Amino acid sequence: LLGLTGLMTNAIFRKVVMVTNKSQRRADELATLNEVGRIIAASLERDQLLKNLATVTVQLVGHTSRFMIGLMDEESQVLKCQLYDESGARYSGISFEKEAGLTGYVMANRKALLIANLQQEYGRYADDGEYFDPRFRSWLGIPLLVYDEVVGVMAVKTQELDAYSRDDLRVLTTIADQAAVALENARLYELATVDGLTGLAVP
Repeated sequence: LLGLTGLMTNAIFRKVVMVTNKSQRRADELATLNEVGRIIAASLERDQLLKNLATVTVQLVGHTSRFMIGLMDEESQVLKCQLYDESGARYSGISFEKEAGLTGYVMANRKALLIANLQQEYGRYADDGEYFDPRFRSWLGIPLLVYDEVVGVMAVKTQELDAYSRDDLRVLTTIADQAAVALENARLYELATVDGLTGLAVP
């Protein structure tokens, strides 16, 4: 009887520890998201906003990650993407057709996509052949929605296998929601302050 009581006590203690740890992680996560929201909202200039977004996202998911954000160009109807390294510095730009690759899947289905092994899973979601960059193995992409319209995709990728979790997906979805609003505010600010023909500031 004493042995059984001891086992039950140990089981209850472990459960309490697990719940406490989970609650602490959730509290830390909420505090981080609050800080992320503050940083994202700190600028109405799109370039600075994107740099802030890249920096905080990479810090959250791990410093081996690269960050990408793609926004639909209304005139050409292509997804114009900017790529940022593990420090949050922009290093390249690339454009995709609206329906192409993993970003096309995310936009068409209006939902996040978490891939643990790019080389094995890419073909399930994209019909343009094998994944072309063997340096990266994990990928996580989130649609950016403004007024229920998909305006782009936010994604991270890394050389590590099975690098991202459902917790990462949940956190990045929250960040993407904040980012979409901030990007729309930046777009409206630019329309109000920059002459569309000359590119100069409106006096």
